Amino acid sequence: MTPDDGPAPDQPAPDEASGRADVLTLAGPRDLLAALPYRLGFHPRRSLVLLELAPADPSRPGRHRLGVCVRGDLPATAEAVEAVAAAVAAPWERGTAGGPVVLVAYDDAEPDDPEPDDPEPDDPGPVDAAERPGPGPVLAPLVGALVARVEDRLRLAGSVVHDVVAVGPRRWRSLRCADPACCPPGGGAVAELATGAVAAEAVLRGLSAAPSREELAAAAAPPAPERSRRARRALLQASAAPWSPGRRRASLLLWAATRERYEGEHRGTRAGTLPAPESCGRLLAALADPAVRDAVLLDAVPGAAAGAAAAALLAGAGASPHLARALATAPDPRRAEAGARLALDLARHGDGEAAAGALAVAAWTWWSVGDGVRAAACAARALEGDGRQGLALLVTRALQQGLPPAWLQAGAGRPPVRGPRADEEGSRV
Repeated sequence: MTPDDGPAPDQPAPDEASGRADVLTLAGPRDLLAALPYRLGFHPRRSLVLLELAPADPSRPGRHRLGVCVRGDLPATAEAVEAVAAAVAAPWERGTAGGPVVLVAYDDAEPDDPEPDDPEPDDPGPVDAAERPGPGPVLAPLVGALVARVEDRLRLAGSVVHDVVAVGPRRWRSLRCADPACCPPGGGAVAELATGAVAAEAVLRGLSAAPSREELAAAAAPPAPERSRRARRALLQASAAPWSPGRRRASLLLWAATRERYEGEHRGTRAGTLPAPESCGRLLAALADPAVRDAVLLDAVPGAAAGAAAAALLAGAGASPHLARALATAPDPRRAEAGARLALDLARHGDGEAAAGALAVAAWTWWSVGDGVRAAACAARALEGDGRQGLALLVTRALQQGLPPAWLQAGAGRPPVRGPRADEEGSRV
């Protein structure tokens, strides 16, 4: 079962207050719900999202950062409940996540209406775990059954559910929190989430969220025929030329300069004016070279270690002692976002293996900053074009197994809520 495809999950990413300018502070369910679309990359519908509350700082009890984030489609039948529950709970059952969990259920029914707009085909029966004690909202039967099974699995894995939040088309409500200052008994208006301080800060930082998962995937329309023709002619010419350390360095410089323009002009959130078609063709050819591609994967990592590791790769020296230090360093989220969007635009100018290589770079880059939704989508598209694409396979396995990037395993500080979300290959990086 692959992440974000059918009743399957996606994976990791935001943070808590620390005085850092790149950290977005979230206080309570309202802020969490406002930030989630930017974390996922789209506004979810009929989804169950699991968010891990990981310890932020041992010296600051009560503070958390958002850890693993998994999304699955709501089940259409009672028979599908167990499969969805198993998919979304997998990171906790495998031990790659362990903190308390917030469950967010997005449904087409309002959270205080037990009857959905479209009747469920089966009624799995009462679900005590999905109800607030006393009078209060009840989830639709299949959603409640799913929440109960997920909670059972998390409990057996040694984790607890911190809160369950139900989100309908117009209103949201916490099903566990009884503090009216935090979670009003009548819930809150969904429309207000997009106009509050968290959403405003996300937009100010250049983050974006597509209206739906389908529209998130639709941004891959091919360019005009003439542009495509020029880009593919440049790709063929560049692919036929031999590689040398000097040519590899020039290719990385072209990538970095183009990515800097995306980052500077558009804060990494949209493509705007596309690169020249000839540049697109040359960069597509460069990403097919393992040394250049692996150096590109380090482009979002700040610090001298990443530069030294990339230089060794381009010189043909392979992995260097600097590589481990580079991978233990958190990527710059804006640089990574800009690089991933550049890779997506490059993929639009190619097909088959060339497009798959660029899509795999986007998948890795988003996985590296914890954007599992877009990582999964890009990896899946890459494998559609080339079923043996190594980097896309690597990202896919990492997402399925809930494996975090090396810098998280090394205990590095986590990037902020940054619009973006986890997947895996046979790369040096």
